[in-house]
Amino acid sequence: MKRGGRNAIWLVALCLVVRPTPASANPLDLYGLGARSRAMGNAGTAIADDVSAAWYNPAGLVSANGIIGDMGWMIEDPSLEIDGRDVGVESTEGLEFGFVLPAKLLGTRIAFGGAFHVPDARVVRFLVQSRDKVQFALYSNASQRLAVLLPVAVRINEWLDVGVGANVIGDNAGGVDFVIRQEGQGVSEGSLEAAQLAVAAPIAGVKVRPFEGWEIGLAYRGEISIELDTPVVIHFDPLVIPPNPIPIIEASVLDVSALTVTHFQPQQAAAAVAWRPLESILTTVQLTWRGWSSYVPPIPSTKTELTGGLADLLPTLPEFPVPDPNFHDTFEPAVGLAWKALRTSWVDSEIRLGYFFRPSPVPNQGGTTNLVDNPVHGVSGGVGFEIHTLEEVLRAPPRIDLSGGAQLLEDRRTQKDDPADPIGDYRSGGSVVGFSISASVVY
Repeated sequence: MKRGGRNAIWLVALCLVVRPTPASANPLDLYGLGARSRAMGNAGTAIADDVSAAWYNPAGLVSANGIIGDMGWMIEDPSLEIDGRDVGVESTEGLEFGFVLPAKLLGTRIAFGGAFHVPDARVVRFLVQSRDKVQFALYSNASQRLAVLLPVAVRINEWLDVGVGANVIGDNAGGVDFVIRQEGQGVSEGSLEAAQLAVAAPIAGVKVRPFEGWEIGLAYRGEISIELDTPVVIHFDPLVIPPNPIPIIEASVLDVSALTVTHFQPQQAAAAVAWRPLESILTTVQLTWRGWSSYVPPIPSTKTELTGGLADLLPTLPEFPVPDPNFHDTFEPAVGLAWKALRTSWVDSEIRLGYFFRPSPVPNQGGTTNLVDNPVHGVSGGVGFEIHTLEEVLRAPPRIDLSGGAQLLEDRRTQKDDPADPIGDYRSGGSVVGFSISASVVY
């Protein structure tokens, strides 16, 4: 087993090392959808009535007063630090677009919709890091995946709307199979099989209008993740020393499996109340529960099995199960305010403000793992414009929305249980600054 065998082994080693590991959450979970709701602290469960309702509460789609087309762009730029050093988490930026198609079916008002978040750089990304590397658990890969939302809503009566939908992400399947042959006995060869699949989680929502000027929104989003399971099988032909045909090592098989759960989004439920005390003022309060206790860390669970002649010569390789992260569920409050500050014959403008607090589900990482997360204070603001000059052509004034905000991470100190831990104690903190813009028309 000379050059051909050695090259094959190096290729196998590369496949085993380059395993997709840390990736959690998703861009919508961290940063919301649409400039209007972002400006109001992502408190969209009771107020979203446009394309963004596909994420916040699909029941809101049925309030659309015509066919809506929406196009926008967003960027969120993290500056996350460990012991004062920026760890280089990439920014999230990409296109956001969607549509709402209202209709009547048997006299009942319904609406179909679609919302899409498409990253500028790549459709999906998986990083390669060791399990003991210090990493921001919820930010590491959150930005790097395509998001597809497909909702439908129906108006039950004048005070009740309901909606359901699907949150769709890509999955994969396949594996690697190698045959390594001794030089002179044939050419080492291998094959790689891969298939792109899709998995979906449910989204459901209800909107209730109990009194004039009041709306109550309830929404549920199911748990979803990507499971990367790409087994590697290596076949070793018998090793012989010519001219003796009797092998000194019998044929062997090395079977390596490593299952990694990535882009985890917990199941979550949100309840919100919106109140319009004056025609020009809208307020909303929201509380979101996130089921982080079922979190699976983005660490490969590996198992290696060696059979045949090499098994008699080499020791049994240990298994590496995924450690229990012991994350806990969280409750996230958010508030939003909108004020129609300007009304003219050709344009209306609305000023928006928002705030949310996101507690961390991550306990102190005193053991061997280093999944970092900090409590977050989110502040935001923005402005929306309704342009009246095209009302003769369109069913409603076209709208342009802008938002900006920051997520401010509280400083947090991680203390290790073992004074000899190779990583040691560390501090984490930082911020994420964002901007988004969207334009919508109603036909």
